[in-house]
Amino acid sequence: MTIQEAIDKCQNVQVDQEVSFKISYEGKSYELSATMFGTEHLTKPEPLLAVYANANFLNGMNVKKVTKQYITLYTFDMMSQRTTYKMALDKIRVIEETTRS
Repeated sequence: MTIQEAIDKCQNVQVDQEVSFKISYEGKSYELSATMFGTEHLTKPEPLLAVYANANFLNGMNVKKVTKQYITLYTFDMMSQRTTYKMALDKIRVIEETTRS
């Protein structure tokens, strides 16, 4: 599976579902995850995508946007300082789908 196929699957996750993939980026393993929970108050619900440093879903960053070249990530620390990072799509390899039923 390509990274674009994994992203497409994440962006099309259904309400009350979760989709996740183990990915490799610059020699390190990460978890790309998408969920769509708690959408009853939204007029146009969108999935929440995030990239985590481990499968325990700790130490992660939210996905702000996906372009043809990058996944743009962001997070806030305890002092409300924003950190951003761009992962180049051509450096990401999908290892396996890890979606839990």
